[in-house]
Amino acid sequence: MSSRTEYGQMKSAIHSFARTPVAKAGRQLSTFDAVALASIAAKEALLRAGDLSGRISAAVFGTSRLAGQGPNPARRFALESGLDESVPAFTVTSACCSAFDALVCASRMIALGEVDAVLVGAAESMTRTPKALLYSEAGASDVEYEDLHLRDGLRCPLTGMLMAEIAEALARSEGQTRVECEEVALRSHRNYAAHRKLHEADIVAVETKDELLDSDPLVREEEVLARMPDLSPVFGRGGRLTPATICAVADGGAAAVLVRADLAPAAPVIAAHTRTAGPPENACTAAVEALKKLERTTGNSVSRAEHIEINEGFASQLLATANALSIDPIRVNPFGGALAIGHPTGMTPLRMTGLARRAILEGAASAVLAVPVSGGIGFALSMEAPK
Repeated sequence: MSSRTEYGQMKSAIHSFARTPVAKAGRQLSTFDAVALASIAAKEALLRAGDLSGRISAAVFGTSRLAGQGPNPARRFALESGLDESVPAFTVTSACCSAFDALVCASRMIALGEVDAVLVGAAESMTRTPKALLYSEAGASDVEYEDLHLRDGLRCPLTGMLMAEIAEALARSEGQTRVECEEVALRSHRNYAAHRKLHEADIVAVETKDELLDSDPLVREEEVLARMPDLSPVFGRGGRLTPATICAVADGGAAAVLVRADLAPAAPVIAAHTRTAGPPENACTAAVEALKKLERTTGNSVSRAEHIEINEGFASQLLATANALSIDPIRVNPFGGALAIGHPTGMTPLRMTGLARRAILEGAASAVLAVPVSGGIGFALSMEAPK
């Protein structure tokens, strides 16, 4: 089937990628559910894959808020993307790591010789996260009305804290100032603006009820950024974080066609990935240990990677992670990150992968990506230019 020299060692390459714009929850993309958003991106990714799309024999879909999406939404994703009914599909959910886990599952299938190509999708409609009636502690006779966006996403059940509260506590414990956090957000927006064409090369326009959305509407112009110091802290006087330094709750979808590396010799390759776990209260810095493990696994220093993506759900988490690894924060997310674009949780890692792919296509030899995950999980992945 493939020309592997050793069983299980065939690397996978990201042959094509596409994503929708990312919009604030409740705004431009609110009429689309997660599967629909991922399918829009997938149709474009399949088109860009050309003849290799015909070799796809599996689909994997990552999303972090499963409630209301139906049983195994990956199956609907595969069919709505245009794959044949004979193509099996499965769903992966692991909070902010969902898209990475979907990608890794696909990569393992290729490494084991199960398939030649996999359609990988990831999406979040944070707008459409449902509310639910749940049994209270009083028993079946009493129910509580809960917002699952809060219960299944924003609040860590292990600590009882909002992720934003963990990020604020981190900023205080690290001695970060509000100004330092604002500098991270400013840089994110400005980096995006400086590389807007790179983003647009991957974006597929979405026809909404009001417009043809073909760009990321959350990215701010300089006159808006100038008002950043006027924003009130989220957690009261003296707080470090403001709405500008906490990523926006958002909707968006992405898709990639992952293939055996020998089938796409010019495509960026997934080189390695690592996962770690630690104290839930350290969730915002959980990527640090994953990146250190990646260094041990590959023998390569993260700081020497030519392109570095670390999810910036909160400015404080990016600063703390970069500091722990002796990386200049200026080098992280050079094309802009979640503070500018928004953070549809299950989709963001695939968006980051698309940017790393673009960086390698533009000439970078290597890229490192990482996300911290609720509960204290860390995930890191490295990519390389084809050899």
